[in-house]
Amino acid sequence: MEEKHTLFGSGINRLEALTDGVFAIVMTLMVFNISLPRDKEITALREELLNLWPSFVAYAISFGMAGIYWSANHNMFRFIKRSSHELHWLTILFLAWVSLLPFSTGLVARFHDDVTALVFYGINLEQIHRLPS
Repeated sequence: MEEKHTLFGSGINRLEALTDGVFAIVMTLMVFNISLPRDKEITALREELLNLWPSFVAYAISFGMAGIYWSANHNMFRFIKRSSHELHWLTILFLAWVSLLPFSTGLVARFHDDVTALVFYGINLEQIHRLPS
């Protein structure tokens, strides 16, 4: 029997699909923080790639964290039988913080030795963690 879609009824498929879509986009966008300089000629590719280590480390950590949060969110939806107005808005708030992850990842990759970037990144992860995932 197919579930009827109602505005705030028992169907959670649309909420799950939105969450999966946002995570897919966020996890894809994070890789765009890794790029070679465009304002100078590259004569030593190996050296330029090695200089990108902060970006690769930030990407790996953030991709792993996003995967953990997605998995937790996916597992949570196994126990939810119906949605509500409150669940929709909590999910939207959760996804807002998740969507900030590519920016904070780029920030910490570029300014990895600046405490402000690290604090911003930490606050972003903390806010994701605090909301139901």
